[in-house]
Amino acid sequence: MKQTLSRICILGALVAGHLFTACKKTEIDDTKNSEITIGDSIIQDTVTAGVAKPISYWVYDDAKELPVESGIVPAAIAKPEALIGYINSKGDGKIMMDFQKVSNDTIYVEIKKSTFLTQQAGSMGADAFMSATTFTLTELEGIDYVNFDFKEGDHATPGVYTREYYIAKNKATIK
Repeated sequence: MKQTLSRICILGALVAGHLFTACKKTEIDDTKNSEITIGDSIIQDTVTAGVAKPISYWVYDDAKELPVESGIVPAAIAKPEALIGYINSKGDGKIMMDFQKVSNDTIYVEIKKSTFLTQQAGSMGADAFMSATTFTLTELEGIDYVNFDFKEGDHATPGVYTREYYIAKNKATIK
């Protein structure tokens, strides 16, 4: 009986060791690490194969009068607050958004100092910023609407925007 118990313990230890090694190997094989910098902070980006949909970053194309995909953002930025920080870091600092909340399929952002957007960027500049931001933020899973909150001005109006709004607006302009 004592000898059988010893064999069971040894067999159990071997199986547990094999499972631990197999799990650790899979974890290492499926994970890629890199670092990105947003402003002064470094975000560790861990991308696990098959876990998250890639998030595209969009920029405005003057010729098409619509945003176009410019690249993929790191998986660590696939959260609303981080993605807004990423968008802010790509600009020249004249338009800075603050994350407010996500409710159902809508992300809420605020632009506290909106004078550049609404009075100085011009209608095309404001449209370029808001449309590219809308396309980028609606890359987030489950987000279809972007609610911009800022003081209304000559070139931009706060409210809820969608990709479909900008696509329809472009079609009306082309005709």
